[in-house]
Amino acid sequence: MAATPEILAAVEDVCRAGETNAATRSEPTSAAHEVLRACRDDGRPIVIVTNNAAEAIEGPSDRNAIRISCKRSWRDRQDDPI
Repeated sequence: MAATPEILAAVEDVCRAGETNAATRSEPTSAAHEVLRACRDDGRPIVIVTNNAAEAIEGPSDRNAIRISCKRSWRDRQDDPI
């Protein structure tokens, strides 16, 4: 039995919520703030490659006073099967 678009969307919502919750509750990697701030202050681009939802990256970055805006998530690609 194939999953319907509704089921896939529901699974995606649960995964996104779990990833965001875990990221919000976890402690940042030691010295990560300093590295990100130094890159930002020096004008160096910062690239984060992850298979997590954009919300799981953006939310904790706001919490830690470093604004990260995800440009594109692999989940945005409609042509890729899950």
